[in-house]
Amino acid sequence: FNSAAHRGSGITPPQPGMVTWIEDQRILQVYDGLAWVTIATAGAEWTNLPLASGYTIRNSNPTLGVPQYKLLNIGGTRFVALRGGFSITYDGTSLPNSGRPISQPLPEIMRPTVERRVNATCSDLGSTRGVLKLELNPDGWLSMSQPGGSTPGWGSLDGILYSL
Repeated sequence: FNSAAHRGSGITPPQPGMVTWIEDQRILQVYDGLAWVTIATAGAEWTNLPLASGYTIRNSNPTLGVPQYKLLNIGGTRFVALRGGFSITYDGTSLPNSGRPISQPLPEIMRPTVERRVNATCSDLGSTRGVLKLELNPDGWLSMSQPGGSTPGWGSLDGILYSL
């Protein structure tokens, strides 16, 4: 089916054990008698994050790799994994681009339904805590903040996983 709505208009009522593919979400679902349950998500390739002005790929010590994202399915729940890192060039003590390290929002399928907050590792040099707060928003934007006046030279996305 093209979408869950299309499936809803075509299968009435669903029967337990029915399996459907939902193309717009790239998910395989089974009807358990009460609800449609995701059992698999199409394998996604790592996709480069488009960096905003003031953020560049970190190719020096430590080398963090190209910032990327990927859709995963873990136990029937969809997650987005992040990896890679970036150098940060400051204008004074403020994060560039109002703390948004990407130049465009993530695709709709990668957006959480509610804001997710995670910690991202950063350079100890210039940082009071060695961590940046990363907010992943339903509008697709990633935002970062840091404790008062910290200016770490780089941030890492390695190991970040958030549920949709």
